[in-house]
Amino acid sequence: MKSQLDYFDILVNAQKQVIGNIVTAQKDLHAQITDVTGKAYASFAVLPGLSEFPVAKEALSQFNSWFNTAANNVEAFKIQENLISTYEKQLASSRAVLKNIIDFSAKAKATA
Repeated sequence: MKSQLDYFDILVNAQKQVIGNIVTAQKDLHAQITDVTGKAYASFAVLPGLSEFPVAKEALSQFNSWFNTAANNVEAFKIQENLISTYEKQLASSRAVLKNIIDFSAKAKATA
């Protein structure tokens, strides 16, 4: 019985670790892309004479608005964290069910 639960725990912990690593990598990538895009925008926005063109001024304004919205959007990460929490609860329930099945089968073996 213990070996079956140990196997289940090893499997679950490996899955949790993979999911945690993926979320961390996504957060890091988001931060790096935001940083690089912000630096590129900052260097482009200060080009001499660029602000004299109304079209360029409007394009920079729209890009700035979009960039600020995208850079500050952490809703996707909140959704992922909620999914991870739900997944962990499901795994805990699955472990409890597995333990009950193992206990039941052990009792059935003992009485047979």
